[in-house]
Amino acid sequence: MRHNNIQDKTKVLEIFTFNNGYKGGVATMVSLYIESKEQFAKNNCELYHLNISPKYNTKYSNLNNFIYIFTQRKEIKRFLKNNQYDIVHIHTSREFLFLKDVLLAKLIKQNFKIPIILTIHVGDWKTVFNRIGWFQKIAINILNKYVDHTIFLSATMKDKFNLEGVELEKSTVLYNFHNIPYISTRIIHNNTLQLLFVGAIHREKGIIELLSALKELKDVPFRLTICGKITDKSNERIKNLLQELGNCVDFLGYVSGEKKITVFNNADVLILPSYHEGLPLVILEALGAGCAIISTRVGAIPEILSNDNVFWINPQSSNDIEKAIRYFASHLDKLYKMQICNKELSKQYTLEKHIDQLSAIYNKYGNPKSK
Repeated sequence: MRHNNIQDKTKVLEIFTFNNGYKGGVATMVSLYIESKEQFAKNNCELYHLNISPKYNTKYSNLNNFIYIFTQRKEIKRFLKNNQYDIVHIHTSREFLFLKDVLLAKLIKQNFKIPIILTIHVGDWKTVFNRIGWFQKIAINILNKYVDHTIFLSATMKDKFNLEGVELEKSTVLYNFHNIPYISTRIIHNNTLQLLFVGAIHREKGIIELLSALKELKDVPFRLTICGKITDKSNERIKNLLQELGNCVDFLGYVSGEKKITVFNNADVLILPSYHEGLPLVILEALGAGCAIISTRVGAIPEILSNDNVFWINPQSSNDIEKAIRYFASHLDKLYKMQICNKELSKQYTLEKHIDQLSAIYNKYGNPKSK
């Protein structure tokens, strides 16, 4: 530990790999952490980021994973021998990445005695341990022994891990956040319903059901904007549906910054028909922009949204999506009311509030002056 006086900041090392142009929710969150150093500094925290990308790319994915485990561990050990931090914060998700990162936490704790914070960016227990069920008991033991605090995106996930043995006092729910600036008025689209889908263009995000539903809406004037990277390139059905819908769909690819803010502020309804989620940033960004929402009851979404904030649909149901869109198209008063409710709810999930809560965890474990 390196604290010499009351002004010393808690030095935090964020470990997350930005790999192969990945631009999902976790990458967005970590990027915003790094960009918000001034806000963290107000809370007596100083952030640094370590990104160690895989350097080997054989034709065998399992071999690539195996090699990466050892190369990342070796480089992190060398880095920490030459640099001092008060907290190491590891961002993990599921399957191989979860296994790798839990073992990495053990390595760091054993060798450097640094407090470890681990955030699991997944909202479902089964998703975390899919294909690594044998690792469940081992993971719980490591979390209790070598991880000082585990952060979950939802109360459901935290409760499940606690039930399986993770110590209550070493776990916290910290919901995600939005970074959409406040606007006092929204654009009103009376003639054409402006729909928005933001996320990976992949089967499990419900994109096929969404596009299939839109094919049935020939009597409803709409326009769909899709923002995201195609990650399911082998799925020809997605490509065919996009071609059939033609000019009714605008595909913008990955968007960020001011362009992303503009896209959200111009939308009437965000549609997220995912099969599974944690607490997706796009839901919170939709709240921040004052969009109405159509979504499945997955992950932590039902923990923060009520019927006033969302039109619920079932996963893998294009019929449900069609009904929801028709409802908003024929009940504009309900659409506007939900938009107002969502803008108000968004005040609870700002980036600033999230940073304040996260900084309190950092200072609890990393700065003896704060105890």
